[in-house]
Amino acid sequence: MLRLGLCCVFHEEPQIKFRTTTVKHLSKFEKAARLLLLDQIALDNAHTLKKAIAYCAANRIGCFRVNSQIWPAYTHKIVGYNFDELPRKDEISTVLTECRTLAQETGVRLAMHPDQFVVLNSQKEEVIAASIAELEYQSRFAEMVGVDVMNVHGGGAFGNKATALVALATGINRLSERARSRLTLENDDVTFTPDDLLPFCEENRIPFVYDVHHHRCTAGVNNVTDDVVREITERAIKTWLGREPLMHISSPAEGWNGPKPRIHHALISMTDFPDCWKTMKIDWTLEVEARHKEVAISKLLSQLVACGVPLWSAKRPTADNFDHTVKPAQIAEKSSKADTIVTKKKVSIVAQKNDLPVLQKTVSTVPPKKGATCSKRRMSLCSKRTMPLYLHLMIPLLLPDMRCANAEFSFTFHFQ
Repeated sequence: MLRLGLCCVFHEEPQIKFRTTTVKHLSKFEKAARLLLLDQIALDNAHTLKKAIAYCAANRIGCFRVNSQIWPAYTHKIVGYNFDELPRKDEISTVLTECRTLAQETGVRLAMHPDQFVVLNSQKEEVIAASIAELEYQSRFAEMVGVDVMNVHGGGAFGNKATALVALATGINRLSERARSRLTLENDDVTFTPDDLLPFCEENRIPFVYDVHHHRCTAGVNNVTDDVVREITERAIKTWLGREPLMHISSPAEGWNGPKPRIHHALISMTDFPDCWKTMKIDWTLEVEARHKEVAISKLLSQLVACGVPLWSAKRPTADNFDHTVKPAQIAEKSSKADTIVTKKKVSIVAQKNDLPVLQKTVSTVPPKKGATCSKRRMSLCSKRTMPLYLHLMIPLLLPDMRCANAEFSFTFHFQ
């Protein structure tokens, strides 16, 4: 049974967005104010993670890769912080526990992929120390939500791969058991190939994450035949020692003859999906590294169903509670009194493409009452001349079905 994995963010789901911030922005605040901001981000991201898990379960996406910056700048030497310093740490912990429970009940697997600056075999001690600190932070978060994979690359070769791998082993041995038990190694698209890392993983009992796209980049697409993929896959599976193996797939943005085949395409081409993977009889995870995220997975799911590949489904299906329905509508007539003041409580927005109505949505123009909870921004009373411009800026929020493609659509506003 194959479970497909979604990586970090969504392409067309405006209701599932993780918050982040920058070190530069955080540096503007004193520590107390900075912690309040980070506290809110951490809480918001915990709720967003719960939404992401629910979406995955409802849409046959069996794995979700959590962004490694879900707690932004956590290990930064100046603006970094400890989770226990956050004012609402107990509330955040409760929501993260709910995430873990939801993932367990639905069967959605959670994974992480620490950033590229994690280099455990660096020639600089400060880089190794920072890498260890990052992995320890992520292992703490991983323990809270049930992440079982923290995947990293082999690091640099520094002119001698054999020496670099010895240094890598030394760096790995400095990790806590909590971090090391979740650590996996992946072949990259420049330095370490499966031939380099598989023997290392087998010797050090570290699960190997096989990235077939990276393999094709380093060895040449014509050299990575289906037989080669089958052999590497079989060896990779054994390194997981009975755990469910995890692998990666992607397609080149401009094809294998393009100038930069390492760059990922928006979707996955079935010509890049190894034939031997279609007949695998084990439970395994395949993270889809494509720029269109859940859209790419949806298309790939349909193609794999057509090929007869057994696919994962949730143990306890959930509803994602997001409205994906595109509803027909009549084109509203434009008002000729552009300067009149809006005294109506609702405005109907009609999206048109090629002069045909494709979607209509009615929103309130009345601000929420003081103290009321409001999930979407509401518009105050203003003139009909300025209202359409303001609403147009709000289109990505008000009409999520149109995503961010409002440049291709025209809009008509009808006040009720």
